[in-house]
This record gives sequence, C-alpha cells and structure tokens, in this order.
Amino acid sequence: MTVTTAYMSFPVNGQTESGSSNSLIVLNGAKTSGTTLISGGTEVVSGGGTASATTISNGGTQTVYGTATGTLIVNGGLEIVSGTGVSLNTVVSSGGILEVVSGSLANAVSGVTVSSGGTIQLDNGAGVVYATVLSGGIDLYNGAAFNGVHITLSAGAIQALANGVSVTKTGTAVYSEQVRSGGTLTLGGLVSGTTTSAVFSNTVIFAGGNEFVSSAGVAIATVVSSGGSQTVLTGGNASNSVVLDGGTEVVSAGGTTTSAGVVGQETVYGTANATTVSSGGVLTAASGSVVSGVTVLSSGEIDLNGGSVTGLTLSAGAIEVIGSGVTVTGTTVASGIQLQVLSGGSTISASVTGSETVSGTASATTVNSGGVQTIVLGGSATGTVVKARGTETVSGTTTIASVSGTENIY
Repeated sequence: MTVTTAYMSFPVNGQTESGSSNSLIVLNGAKTSGTTLISGGTEVVSGGGTASATTISNGGTQTVYGTATGTLIVNGGLEIVSGTGVSLNTVVSSGGILEVVSGSLANAVSGVTVSSGGTIQLDNGAGVVYATVLSGGIDLYNGAAFNGVHITLSAGAIQALANGVSVTKTGTAVYSEQVRSGGTLTLGGLVSGTTTSAVFSNTVIFAGGNEFVSSAGVAIATVVSSGGSQTVLTGGNASNSVVLDGGTEVVSAGGTTTSAGVVGQETVYGTANATTVSSGGVLTAASGSVVSGVTVLSSGEIDLNGGSVTGLTLSAGAIEVIGSGVTVTGTTVASGIQLQVLSGGSTISASVTGSETVSGTASATTVNSGGVQTIVLGGSATGTVVKARGTETVSGTTTIASVSGTENIY
C-alpha cells in the first residue's frame, strides 16, 4: 500500500491517486492542490488540512475532516464530509455523490452546485448545508433529523426522502420531490407557532412514502404510486394529483383537492372538485364531504357514503354505489351504467336504462327499455314501474306499480 502524506512544509500539487492501495493523507496545516482520485484512490483531509481543486471520479473517495474547496465530483466519485470537515464551492456532476454525515458541523457545506445526475446526500443529523441543485440533480435526505438545510432547487431538480425520513417543508419552490418507502413529507403548517406556506409541484410518492399537505400547503401534480399516500389536511390544497393503481389520496375535513386523476383510491371528507376516476379507480364521498364536477369513466367507481355530490358525470361502464344511510333522489342511470344500492342505502324515483342492483331499498323506480333492476335477497323495492323491454329480477321483495316489460321472481 502506498501512502503519501502532505505536511505543512511539504505541500502536494497535481498528484494522482489510483487504486485501492494508494492513499493521500493531508495533515493539520498541510495543503494539496489539483489532486486526482480515481479507481479506488483515496484522500483523507485531516482537521486543519486543506485540499483545493481535487477531482474525484470512477471509484475515488475524499474524506474531509478539514477543508476541501473547489472539489469536482464526477461519475463514480464520492466526497464524505464528516466531523469538523467543511466543503466549499464543490461541484457535483453526473454520477458523483457528496455525502454529509451525522454529527458534521453547522455550515459544513457551502456554495455547492449539484448538476444533472449528481447527488448531495444528507445523512441523519447532518449539519446545515447551503447548496444549489440544478435540473436533474438529486437532493437525498437519508436520515430523520437535520440541523437545518438551505438548499435552492431549480426547476427539474429532484429532492428525495429516503426510508424513515420525516421533513417539514416551507417556502415556495417548483421542482420534483421523491418520497421513498418510510419517508414523510409535510408541506406548510405550523413552524415556531406561525402558519407558513409551501408550494411544491411534481412530487412522486413511492410505496411506503407519505405526503401531508397541511394548512397553507399546496401540492401540485403529485404522483402517488402504488403503496404511497397523499393526505390533504385542513387548510391544505392539492391540484392535479395523479393517484395510480394501489395509491391513496385522503382529503380531510377542511382540505381541498382539485382536478385529481384517480386510478387508485381517493377518500374525501373535505372538498373534491373535478376529479376524474378512471378504470379501477374508486372515489369515496364520506359523510360531510363536498364533491363536485366528478367524472367517472368506464370501470371507475364512486361510492356515496354521505356528504354533498353535484355535477356527477357517469360514462358507460361506470359504477355508482350508494352506501348505508344515504338516500339518492331522482338519479338517472343511463345505458351501460351500474347503480348499486347497498344494505341501508336507498333510492327514490330513479330512472333506470342501465342496471340497478338493490340490497337496500328502492322506491318509485322507473325501469326503461333495456334497463334492469335486480332486487337481491334482503333488498326491497316499492312502486316500481317496468316499461316495455325493461326487466325486474326479484330475489328479495317488491311491490309493483306497473309492469309492461318482464318481471322475474325467484
């Protein structure tokens, strides 16, 4: 193993360290400049030592307990800032990583620029950092506690929360956020007793990740992947969220979501405007909710469990479910639409050209030509009018007002 040591009286300039057996140690008071670290080569900058204009790439590593300034970290290169270390004016390019570890100093990192494909990684308990992440760069939170961060993210930058990370965000930014398994992102809310706002866009919530949009928080175009969740709390706002199959969006009382696209599950206790529910998606309107302008596409589903629902558009193949304790009056069930009335739910004066399946009660239903009303065991219907080429099938109980079509009783 070859070890080169830089002393105060013996500066090292322009040296290349290549291979795991080659290491450069910069002692207290010593300086190096223009060093290149590649292929397993290492440089350790001791407390009081200074390394300037180092280039780290292809498996090279620099560990900083002293001061590193003007470092360039490129593909496969790694700079670790630890203990009393300080990294100044570092540039992290594609494939490079700058890691700030637990217990590092306040102001451990300053003036850093993370370019496309580069990563700045903040471990648990990392010190305050000052950095700018450009489009395509990654800001990775890899721990649960931070002394503070001052990171400016340009449009197109990515901020990622790793397993177990919980971070509250304030301020206004437009960039991509990634919340990984076990990570939690909270936008806005109370910080030091004051309500503060946060506006984030293009967040991606992965399996096991959570996003909470709290008071004064705004989440724009969040993508909730399978196993991920977005919760819009009182005073929070989400717009243009995309809830994928297996993903979940919950809108709490006082929260608002607008123009969501749902393939997974959206449960609304607050307000939902202009949601589109696609095949496999389910929107549940809970008690106290205010839901308007919803469009349910083929094989999508809306569950009415209470609240107010207006401006509902159901495409052919859509499913509408009326839950226990809910009564819907004057609904029109068009051809190809499925209406399901669960036990404890009821409809009054429905006009059915599609299909109505009743486990609860249905009163004064009109079954039009091509329409089908099915009364299952335990369900009941009164005053049904079955028009020509309409059909009523009964396994429960029914009181018919008029039959011009077909009635099947089992």
